[in-house]
Amino acid sequence: RHYRAGQQICGIGDPPGDLFGLVDGELSVMISPEESAPILVHVATPGWWIGEAALMTDTPRRVTMTARRPSTLLALSPTAVRQLAGEDPETWRRLACITVGHLDHALSVIATLTATDPRIRVAVALRRAVRLTGGAPTAAIIHVSQDELGELARLTRNALRPVLVELERLGLIRRGYRRIEIPDTAALARFARGVSDEPK
Repeated sequence: RHYRAGQQICGIGDPPGDLFGLVDGELSVMISPEESAPILVHVATPGWWIGEAALMTDTPRRVTMTARRPSTLLALSPTAVRQLAGEDPETWRRLACITVGHLDHALSVIATLTATDPRIRVAVALRRAVRLTGGAPTAAIIHVSQDELGELARLTRNALRPVLVELERLGLIRRGYRRIEIPDTAALARFARGVSDEPK
């Protein structure tokens, strides 16, 4: 299915339905815990799957997904998923792997919220944005504004600005208009773990 920029794919509280896999484009993924105002928790890139929890448990959708730019998604209906599972029982394990990936993502969000060093918070948020099943690429470009990155890292614009300057000084990022380039995702991951590449 093809979606134009700004078009909503599904919303929080929608009835369960298709399992979605992002083929091309980018999605904003938002949650609204405890009926709070929606917050951006992820910028999804190709390889992102979602919708399995609502599908398997027959419960309302837990996230809102909106296309950030023209996007193509693979949609598998509940009937198609059941048919696949009837032909291959491994289907259920694969769906469970998607859920485990979302759990890992949620734990990463918690790590962002609990880190006291704002540089680590931003590094973890950026690392989360490029992580895909099977490993992250060696370099990546994330199309986010500073306001969106601040939302992902739970930092104000004023608190975020000096952090980006410092990360750029360390060679971990390069800033552009509504984009952050990560030349070495492994170095960013080391920094997020508190391992510095700076000379002693």
